Amino acid sequence: MPQPLDPSRRHVACWLTFATDAEASIALQVAVAPSAGVLVQERLVLTIDDRPVAPVAELALGMGRAVGFDADRCRRLRRTALLHDIGKLGVSNLVLDKPGKLTDDEFTAMKKHPDFSERILARVPAFADMAEVAGAHHERLDGRGYYRGVPSATLPLESRIVMVADVFEALTAARPYRAGLPADKVLEMLERDAGTSVCPTALNLLKRHLSRKDFTSRVEHQLEALDLLHQDLAAPVCTAC
Repeated sequence: MPQPLDPSRRHVACWLTFATDAEASIALQVAVAPSAGVLVQERLVLTIDDRPVAPVAELALGMGRAVGFDADRCRRLRRTALLHDIGKLGVSNLVLDKPGKLTDDEFTAMKKHPDFSERILARVPAFADMAEVAGAHHERLDGRGYYRGVPSATLPLESRIVMVADVFEALTAARPYRAGLPADKVLEMLERDAGTSVCPTALNLLKRHLSRKDFTSRVEHQLEALDLLHQDLAAPVCTAC
């Protein structure tokens, strides 16, 4: 019989792994509250490792749309990207919050989190189809990733999309111990690794999404400027000036 869930502690992932399906479902959807860093509802937000995972989901969703996934597949991809790091609930705070380089033992502990993610999601029927993708988000194209160490080309495209989105967000986001890198610099780094650790297909989807996003941003900025100009032209003229 599992011990009562303490949602304020990150070892809840281990509890979820051995809980019954009903208990795990309740824990994920209700008991794992914001105090544990997770809120699982239709609008999912995960703030493990002191950073929101919502940007990873936004990137993954854009990449899914770029490749032509239908609405349901895009929805499942987004939800998977939001939950891909839930296994970090099973990693010590001392490891997650360490500002410097991890020791070998600490990195070994960190590498368990994709396995935790997969096992947790697999226990909940509503999330079971996300389990394999979430568990594979640190696999590399050359098979030197973790936790299984299998070539990512053998995995669903969704896994490769989440992996690239996660790496891009991690390198561009600011951390307490370093500034975020410029997006173009990160893309250059990923380009150098394309074909070895990074899936070229997923990388191209990322670039397509970012290009579309940049275009949309420029259009919105131009429309805003035109609207301001229209307001200026429509303003009454002061004859006393």
